[in-house]
Amino acid sequence: MTQVFVWIGIERVSDMSPILREIETVLKKYGIEKIDGDTSISSITYITLICELENVFQIEFPDEVLMTNILFDLEYLERVITHLIDNKKTI
Repeated sequence: MTQVFVWIGIERVSDMSPILREIETVLKKYGIEKIDGDTSISSITYITLICELENVFQIEFPDEVLMTNILFDLEYLERVITHLIDNKKTI
């Protein structure tokens, strides 16, 4: 049986990308099961989630990305994280 998750009103089957699975794990850790137009989180929770995502993916979100409501568009969030991972500079 295929599991279906609902994010932003879009059904996603359980074979979602590893990045989306990790995002889902972080959100669930903070009690967020579903994100849609009615979802409301405090500014402290928002900052905590951003920091947690930065730690999990070992990235740092640029300020201009944080000016948007990035957590409420998971497809955009996935693209941003993928881009930041792919463009990490090696030391």
